[in-house]
Amino acid sequence: MEEIIDAAKRYRAAGIIVHPLSSPKDHKPSPGKRPLLSRWQKLATNPTDEELDNYFVKKDYNLGAVCGKASDLMVIDVDWYIKGMWDDILKGVDTSDWVKQHRTSGRWHWLFRFNPAFELKHAKPLGIDLLGEAGNVVMSPSIHEAGNVYKMDGDITKRPQIPNKVISSLMKWLNTYQELRMTLNRSRPAFKDFFESVFVKDDLGKDVDGNKIPNPMYHDLSVFRDMEGRQRMLHICAELMANGADQKQMMLFCMMAFGNEFDRENSAYQLKKIDPGATAKTASIKADPVLSQFHSPGRSDPIEDEYRNYYSVDIGANGKATIKLNLAAIAAGVTKKLIVISYAEQLYIYQEGCYVEGLVAIKSEIQNIAKTVGYTGPLSRITSEIIHYLTYETPHNEYPFNQIDNMIPVNNGVVKFNFDTGDVELVPHDPKYMFNYKLHADFDQSTMSDEIHEKMITKYVAPEHIDILYQIPAQALLQMASEPYKKAYLIQGDPNAGKSTYLQLLERVFGMENISAESLQSLSENRFAKANLEAKTFNIFDDMSDIPMSETGTFKTLTGKRWHSIEKKGKQAYMAPLGALHVFTCNAPPSFDKKVKNDTAFWDRWEYAFFPYWFEKDPDFTVKMFAPENLSGFLYRVIKKMIEIKRSGLVVRSSAGEVREMWSYNSDPIYQFLQEGLDHERKGVNVAKEDLLDSIFRWALANDVDTGKIPSTTTGLTQSVDKYEVYARRPVDENGVRIHTYELPGAWKHGFAFAAPVIRLKTEQVKL
Repeated sequence: MEEIIDAAKRYRAAGIIVHPLSSPKDHKPSPGKRPLLSRWQKLATNPTDEELDNYFVKKDYNLGAVCGKASDLMVIDVDWYIKGMWDDILKGVDTSDWVKQHRTSGRWHWLFRFNPAFELKHAKPLGIDLLGEAGNVVMSPSIHEAGNVYKMDGDITKRPQIPNKVISSLMKWLNTYQELRMTLNRSRPAFKDFFESVFVKDDLGKDVDGNKIPNPMYHDLSVFRDMEGRQRMLHICAELMANGADQKQMMLFCMMAFGNEFDRENSAYQLKKIDPGATAKTASIKADPVLSQFHSPGRSDPIEDEYRNYYSVDIGANGKATIKLNLAAIAAGVTKKLIVISYAEQLYIYQEGCYVEGLVAIKSEIQNIAKTVGYTGPLSRITSEIIHYLTYETPHNEYPFNQIDNMIPVNNGVVKFNFDTGDVELVPHDPKYMFNYKLHADFDQSTMSDEIHEKMITKYVAPEHIDILYQIPAQALLQMASEPYKKAYLIQGDPNAGKSTYLQLLERVFGMENISAESLQSLSENRFAKANLEAKTFNIFDDMSDIPMSETGTFKTLTGKRWHSIEKKGKQAYMAPLGALHVFTCNAPPSFDKKVKNDTAFWDRWEYAFFPYWFEKDPDFTVKMFAPENLSGFLYRVIKKMIEIKRSGLVVRSSAGEVREMWSYNSDPIYQFLQEGLDHERKGVNVAKEDLLDSIFRWALANDVDTGKIPSTTTGLTQSVDKYEVYARRPVDENGVRIHTYELPGAWKHGFAFAAPVIRLKTEQVKL
């Protein structure tokens, strides 16, 4: 796939954001055109060379581009050329500098620079896709499922601005087509279905093997030719006129029906001769060898019946038709189509295996219904009323999501497991499971491998600590449907120790959309931060800042309770479970004050994972390591760890003292100095303040410790050592002089090279 990668880099250099598409040999929908990345519409930066290799090396994926402002790209996709329409659109327009991409004659893409007036629209019957913001386009040299290779004519870096006249003309014809569709919706089913067969439906369904059955009537314009065809044309034109089609709609229909033989003057002349009152009788429809195929008395068409329930038509005294919408019926239809549920005055829809916030999709569907049935009035009030109905008709009074503890939604289904037997199986997605998250990885027991376990997990930590790297994702998944296990995780290690790669592994398995990134400080200080944790499996904050922590109450609440009050700006607060597992990483853990040191409940909330090793950088490591079968194998081990935890509790559970000891030792060089230098079993000694500060500096320089973490004055040192039971004193020395000292909680270890001189006190002399 070197050619694909080279092309991706050229497009990237031209500012176009690229992404991988499915293989042209893919057996799923839209082979060669389906985006493979979740949230691809939101991509704002281009993939790195490493990511391009990951996408395309040894794969037959196609190459796509994200249309819109971020790529400075928009596309007109022409799948069927309607001569009369395009003659009007391009009249007087110079197209000599237009960049054209094609794979076969009669179909092509025109590529332009971004224009905010250009909207994403699909009008298959007009042979047009307008790919604006959040659109996706296949890019050369990708391969179509038919085997044709996409080729580019022109310099993509010199793609022009689309003339405003062209945009205006396109919008005019698209609007005219929508009006024509509304007219067809009011026409008799035989004529509507005939139109659909010729201009909309390119297949008749699928055969037993799942292959599309081509529709022989699709784009067969011969049905409007010869004597029979001309009579058929008169019938459908009269039907359209009788149902309110104006001159623009009729002219567009003529353009579609006559194709390259369209003649504007002749069409206008013939249309004037048609009597809208002389529509075809049922006998004429039944006698027509083509129209009769679409005539079926008493036929029940669920889609047609559904739309007819959405509106009624009032004919005024002037003969003008007015569409009135049935809001309750529309609300019921939207609920059924999008699978809408309501909780806490928020609406959710079911999408690709899980429930997501659905207000935008609902508004879009309402607008689509209104356009389809021919409603042209204001939509704002009507939309608000329908949304009010959806919100309050049958709301869930209790939180509806993630209530099943033995199921995990993954990309290709739902993993179901038995806590008693340990059996694991994959079942299809189903809205009844009520998940509001879904893992990014597939799960396939037939192909999974142990590569990640052998080359990552066992290499990053000491053998006795391997369990913690599986406990982290296992606990995260368990907490989505259960009470929290009251543990967060701090991962410490030097650069190139594997911390970031381990986090990348979690991101690849769980998906970035399921991971938040709130710091301890933001969770404590920003009351809206908790809202970002809802429906998240993890809260991962990389490179925790080396700053003091002084407030632990919010953190203890977040890790100790399942239910929390969620506040979003401008919305009423509501209760929701927050299962996100908190994971923080650092090169050295943050320091803390005396209040935190004595907060046993805070330390009991933590597990400490130490990555002690160093690895050479390998830019290809994740490309090879995060293959689907490896991710599936890692996920299988995580599920097994879930079962183990469910049966017996957390496998790794350190005490508060153990965590605080390790945290203190790694966060504060002063603590390290005291631990290395003092024998706490022996009686404490006094040393001069300046001498202790000097000893600490000498020790730090000798051990390559960051001296920036050591106070520069004895005043600062006094504040830092108080929590370690090193106290400032003013005793009288053996000479009777009152001096400034520190009383240490032990005596210097024998042979400690950096020991400060011990001061003999008067009280000690008396005792002697």
